[in-house]
Amino acid sequence: MAISNRSLPKVDVATALRNFGDQFRGLNPNDPSMWPAVPRYALCLAVTALVLAGLWFVWLTNSN
Repeated sequence: MAISNRSLPKVDVATALRNFGDQFRGLNPNDPSMWPAVPRYALCLAVTALVLAGLWFVWLTNSN
C-alpha cells in the first residue's frame, strides 16, 4: 500500500464566503431572473418554506 504524497489544494474560506456574499449584493428586485443562481434558489426555497408553513398551520387550525 503506497501513500500518496499529493498535497490537498489550498482553500481560502474567507474569499469563498466573500464571493458567496457578493452574489446577494446589487440584486434588481424587479428582475429575479437575472440574479445569480444562489440568490434565486435561496428565494425559491424561502418561498416554498413559507407556503408550506402557512399551509401546515391552516391545516392544523382546520383539522379540529
